[in-house]
Amino acid sequence: MTLSLLKKIETATLPLQLTQRAEMDEAQLLRAADLVAALFLRTAGDAPAPPHRVARVLAITPRGRALLAAERPPEPGEPGGAVNGSLFATATPPQPPATRHGGAGAGAP
Repeated sequence: MTLSLLKKIETATLPLQLTQRAEMDEAQLLRAADLVAALFLRTAGDAPAPPHRVARVLAITPRGRALLAAERPPEPGEPGGAVNGSLFATATPPQPPATRHGGAGAGAP
């Protein structure tokens, strides 16, 4: 799965070179989603061998880091985190109930 590759990239020393076709395909998806910065290269093989492809992951983008952070459970003592795993969830602090003031001048212009 692509998210597991993103987690693998997070723990790896960058730049990370990928040579397996499945990982390169996943890296292309991560790059298309703007989660990583990566290069896809063709290397020249020896005369009888055809060129082969490699992917070099250079960095995890801010969007990729935000996704990784949203996937992690909050640390003990850390406030909530994302709601339902949503990357774009925001918390709204509770508001005190509205009070009504009666008496002279209430509602008067």
